[in-house]
Amino acid sequence: MYQWLFAQCFGVVNSVLDKLCWHSMADYNWIGSQFSAFFVITLLIVWQSIPFVALSLYAATTTIPNELYEAASLDGAGAWKSFTTVTFPFIKLFLFATTFLEVI
Repeated sequence: MYQWLFAQCFGVVNSVLDKLCWHSMADYNWIGSQFSAFFVITLLIVWQSIPFVALSLYAATTTIPNELYEAASLDGAGAWKSFTTVTFPFIKLFLFATTFLEVI
Protein backbone atom coordinates (compact mmCIF):
# COMPACT_ATOMS: atom_id res chain seq x y z
CA MET A 1 0.00 0.00 0.00
CA TYR A 2 2.72 2.44 0.97
CA GLN A 3 4.79 1.56 -2.06
CA TRP A 4 1.80 2.48 -4.18
CA LEU A 5 1.33 5.79 -2.34
CA PHE A 6 4.97 6.84 -2.75
CA ALA A 7 5.76 5.31 -6.16
CA GLN A 8 7.78 7.60 -8.41
CA CYS A 9 5.72 7.38 -11.60
CA PHE A 10 2.15 6.61 -10.59
CA GLY A 11 2.15 7.27 -6.85
CA VAL A 12 -0.72 9.04 -5.17
CA VAL A 13 1.53 11.53 -3.38
CA ASN A 14 3.26 12.59 -6.60
CA SER A 15 -0.10 12.82 -8.36
CA VAL A 16 -1.51 15.09 -5.66
CA LEU A 17 1.61 17.26 -5.78
CA ASP A 18 1.21 17.53 -9.55
CA LYS A 19 -2.46 18.56 -9.19
CA LEU A 20 -1.42 21.20 -6.64
CA CYS A 21 0.93 22.65 -9.31
CA TRP A 22 4.05 21.68 -7.40
CA HIS A 23 5.70 20.26 -10.50
CA SER A 24 9.24 20.25 -9.12
CA MET A 25 8.20 17.54 -6.61
CA ALA A 26 5.65 15.74 -8.81
CA ASP A 27 8.15 13.18 -10.11
CA TYR A 28 10.17 12.76 -6.92
CA ASN A 29 11.59 9.38 -5.91
CA TRP A 30 10.53 9.20 -2.26
CA ILE A 31 12.49 6.03 -1.53
CA GLY A 32 15.55 7.10 -3.54
CA SER A 33 17.57 8.85 -0.86
CA GLN A 34 18.23 8.16 2.80
CA PHE A 35 16.64 11.39 4.02
CA SER A 36 13.41 11.05 2.06
CA ALA A 37 13.09 7.33 2.87
CA PHE A 38 13.59 8.12 6.56
CA PHE A 39 10.95 10.86 6.29
CA VAL A 40 8.47 8.49 4.61
CA ILE A 41 9.03 5.72 7.16
CA THR A 42 8.68 8.16 10.07
CA LEU A 43 5.49 9.57 8.56
CA LEU A 44 4.03 6.09 8.14
CA ILE A 45 4.87 5.04 11.70
CA VAL A 46 3.24 8.19 13.08
CA TRP A 47 0.20 7.68 10.83
CA GLN A 48 -0.25 4.12 12.10
CA SER A 49 0.20 5.17 15.74
CA ILE A 50 -2.34 8.01 15.85
CA PRO A 51 -5.49 5.86 16.37
CA PHE A 52 -3.93 3.80 19.17
CA VAL A 53 -2.59 6.83 21.01
CA ALA A 54 -5.83 8.81 20.57
CA LEU A 55 -8.02 5.98 21.86
CA SER A 56 -5.67 5.28 24.77
CA LEU A 57 -5.65 8.91 25.87
CA TYR A 58 -9.41 9.20 25.42
CA ALA A 59 -9.89 6.12 27.60
CA ALA A 60 -7.52 7.59 30.18
CA THR A 61 -9.38 10.89 30.36
CA THR A 62 -12.75 9.16 30.78
CA THR A 63 -11.53 7.53 34.00
CA ILE A 64 -11.10 10.90 35.72
CA PRO A 65 -14.05 11.68 38.03
CA ASN A 66 -15.98 14.87 37.16
CA GLU A 67 -16.07 15.81 40.83
CA LEU A 68 -12.38 16.65 40.69
CA TYR A 69 -12.97 19.15 37.88
CA GLU A 70 -15.87 20.65 39.81
CA ALA A 71 -13.72 21.00 42.92
CA ALA A 72 -10.94 22.60 40.90
CA SER A 73 -13.33 25.11 39.34
CA LEU A 74 -14.76 25.98 42.75
CA ASP A 75 -11.21 26.66 43.93
CA GLY A 76 -10.80 29.07 41.01
CA ALA A 77 -8.69 26.91 38.72
CA GLY A 78 -8.78 27.77 35.03
CA ALA A 79 -8.34 25.40 32.13
CA TRP A 80 -4.55 25.21 32.39
CA LYS A 81 -4.55 24.79 36.16
CA SER A 82 -7.21 22.05 35.88
CA PHE A 83 -5.06 20.27 33.33
CA THR A 84 -1.87 20.46 35.38
CA THR A 85 -3.45 19.56 38.73
CA VAL A 86 -6.24 17.15 37.77
CA THR A 87 -5.88 15.75 34.26
CA PHE A 88 -2.14 15.29 33.91
CA PRO A 89 -1.55 13.47 37.22
CA PHE A 90 -4.30 10.99 36.34
CA ILE A 91 -3.13 10.28 32.78
CA LYS A 92 0.60 10.28 33.57
CA LEU A 93 0.77 6.49 33.84
CA PHE A 94 -1.28 6.07 30.66
CA LEU A 95 1.08 8.43 28.84
CA PHE A 96 4.08 6.48 30.11
CA ALA A 97 2.58 3.14 29.06
CA THR A 98 1.51 4.45 25.65
CA THR A 99 4.93 5.99 25.03
CA PHE A 100 6.63 2.79 26.11
CA LEU A 101 4.47 0.68 23.75
CA GLU A 102 5.02 3.07 20.85
CA VAL A 103 8.77 3.05 21.30
CA ILE A 104 8.79 -0.73 21.29
